[in-house]
Amino acid sequence: MLNVMRSLVAISSLLLLGANATSPPDPYAIYDQARSALAAQRYPDPFRFGITIGVLDGDVAKHEHFVCESVDGEVRPLGVSDEEQRAPHDATGVNVRFVMRLAWNEHSGGPIHAWSAAGGRKEALPDFLGVPLLSPAYMFGLDDRATGPAASQNDQSGSLHSIATVVSENRAYDISLTGEETMAGIPAYHLRLAPLRSPAINRLRDLWIDETTFSVLQAKLQGNFSNAPMTEVPWTVTFATAGGLTYIKNETTLAPLRFHRDRTFDGASIAFDSIDEMTSTLPVLPNVLTQSVLREP
Repeated sequence: MLNVMRSLVAISSLLLLGANATSPPDPYAIYDQARSALAAQRYPDPFRFGITIGVLDGDVAKHEHFVCESVDGEVRPLGVSDEEQRAPHDATGVNVRFVMRLAWNEHSGGPIHAWSAAGGRKEALPDFLGVPLLSPAYMFGLDDRATGPAASQNDQSGSLHSIATVVSENRAYDISLTGEETMAGIPAYHLRLAPLRSPAINRLRDLWIDETTFSVLQAKLQGNFSNAPMTEVPWTVTFATAGGLTYIKNETTLAPLRFHRDRTFDGASIAFDSIDEMTSTLPVLPNVLTQSVLREP
């Protein structure tokens, strides 16, 4: 009888294992593991990197290159782009403004109305999308560690499980697993994300996550950066690993960028490269840029 009971227990265990083996992975657990992996990373400070901004202007591909530094989380470019250094921007031409004036009995104190409008096309800024104040370590809210006392306690404890628990109590997205795909030869989970609140802030719509390391390989966003028209179109973001840390490799728009009363680019991309830890600890001075800037929210 005892042998029969042992056999039944063994069969039941096998059946349970089989059920667990065939059940799909929990998408929320995958998402939390990816966030925990990012939260555990410590990026160098300070560090230097390159940014290449590319645009497709009709059939012409144009590029500009910047060298930037990040110190204490503050980013600034080291001067203007390489292209502008070689050919400094010099505003030329004449500004024309049309003025229409309508008055009745002006000399006797009658009403006066005036309208004015620029008569020429607004001159394009020298930088395609603005001066980039961007960091390759920006993670679109996936590595948010400083969100209150609970997050601070998790950092102190160093427990990946605790970080995941805190995230699960305050969900920003409804998450589903659409399948498993291969990204650059790496098996990856493909997650679909629908924001539960503030869609303009919670911009993630798809994530591809390494099945082994839970590193984020690629993301799809609805809107990017902090100013229009970049905030109004979808983007694809690819990530890379350097020195064991995850960085943004490339951000590419999936739709044309139409600037108000200015110009249209049929495509645009921002690429990061030459990421290198610095030994200098000189602080980055506050930015005093007067032209348009490109920054994350």
